[in-house]
Amino acid sequence: MLDLRDCTFVIPFGNNHSHRERNIVISLQHLFQQCRTRVIVVEISKRHTLLQKQLSVDLFTHIFFPQREELFHRTRAINIGAAMVKTPYLVIFDADTLVTIKQLKEAAKLMREEKASLVIPYDNRVMYIPSEEVEKLPKRITDAYLTSLSYPVTDDHYIFNGGINFFQTKDFFSVGMMNEYLQGGGYEDDELFMRMLKLSYPVLRTKGTYYHLSHRVYKKKVHHQYREKNKTIYYRTMVTNPDDIRRQVKKWPWVKDVFSRIV
Repeated sequence: MLDLRDCTFVIPFGNNHSHRERNIVISLQHLFQQCRTRVIVVEISKRHTLLQKQLSVDLFTHIFFPQREELFHRTRAINIGAAMVKTPYLVIFDADTLVTIKQLKEAAKLMREEKASLVIPYDNRVMYIPSEEVEKLPKRITDAYLTSLSYPVTDDHYIFNGGINFFQTKDFFSVGMMNEYLQGGGYEDDELFMRMLKLSYPVLRTKGTYYHLSHRVYKKKVHHQYREKNKTIYYRTMVTNPDDIRRQVKKWPWVKDVFSRIV
């Protein structure tokens, strides 16, 4: 079993469909079957998902906040979880995620050797496992099983920066954490990635595929509105010079009060 007790996996979770609950249980079972690590699930939903009853594991924390905004505030959930991290390495891990243990091992090695501030443990290849096929996944998912899957895989027409990210915890905080002005889903991982590059934090990728457990897509009009707002913020980060980014980060309210939000 892979020892990742020097890592804490922070999982932002919004339960807006039964498929999301199914997927997070599969992801967590796979992680705990293969690794000895710490996990913090930060749930912002309209109802509490009783994950502890479905998982008999230790080193596991699940905190819940009732959803009061129109959309799941993923960036805020991540920052709340990050404030609870006491390990040198922080892993943002989405609730619909599978990767091989080999990828996790390689990312952890790069972290421990201090080769990067951020490691993305896949080489921009994403395989979407159809929702109807997720139900057929075995109880124990091995690396051999994952690499044998033959569903379509993305190419380089789109650059993926999210899903699973390993950070030096100290660098995640010094760069300003997730930008909470981005809400819903879209561009928040790209904005952080761009901010780290512009502030000269080293970023690496490993080989391997990111396996995404498919689920219902949120299509409300308000989601599109937030996505467009997020895109604008991302493009603004792209064109802002590093000194101005540093000045802006110091003024972000969540950077100042992050530890006061620990439950």
